[in-house]
Amino acid sequence: MNVLLVEDEPAIRTALTRALKRWGHTVMASDSISGGHKTACENRIEAVITDLKLPDGSGLDMAIDLGLPFILMSGYGNFEDAVGALRHGCVDFLTKPVALESLKAGIHRLGNQESHAPSVISTNDNCLIVRAEATTLAEQEVLVQDHSWDNLSDAHTLFNEHLSPSMEDQHMRQLVAELMQIPESHRLVINQDNQGIRCWLPIEVDWNAAEHQDRRALIELLADRCWWRPEGCIVEYRHE
Repeated sequence: MNVLLVEDEPAIRTALTRALKRWGHTVMASDSISGGHKTACENRIEAVITDLKLPDGSGLDMAIDLGLPFILMSGYGNFEDAVGALRHGCVDFLTKPVALESLKAGIHRLGNQESHAPSVISTNDNCLIVRAEATTLAEQEVLVQDHSWDNLSDAHTLFNEHLSPSMEDQHMRQLVAELMQIPESHRLVINQDNQGIRCWLPIEVDWNAAEHQDRRALIELLADRCWWRPEGCIVEYRHE
């Protein structure tokens, strides 16, 4: 596997690089987020192992931006950090000093995780077809529906007449309905494949504001994964 390792402590970076190579992986190491982004742009990276706190920012934010399966390491991590990382798709949250056997087990799990970064391969007037790349180089076609509305009444009509009838799963219907009822929302993009859906709600909102906390908690309960960003959110739901 082609692994990006981002760790600012030279001794730890050297030791982990040596272990990963001994296990048969190709390692590209960096000591910063900016270096990690540059390495990822110039090489075919399949997975990321990164320290949580780096000199130029958060390793978690970098991993989310790269959209690849990832493991986080931290010498200062607490339970809240771990839960937040796992909510964003982290495969393992390891406390430093990292036990090599724990890292080896995490690497094995990384190889079974799909990338979170689909790429558009064709378009027409009403939908997009995207390709989601996995570490096994498997490809999957996904239909993306782009829905817009002007007010809450229009949102209810859209949901009742077009979206709800196409969703047999009750939890899926409830999840989409909750997303469409967020007051600031006027657009929802739904990626649907044979495993479930991934919804993109492109709005600028403070997700920590009191008026959003209850609905956010319910969405997190219904969904498998949520990515809460200032410019919107991505919510993923998979069939049982």
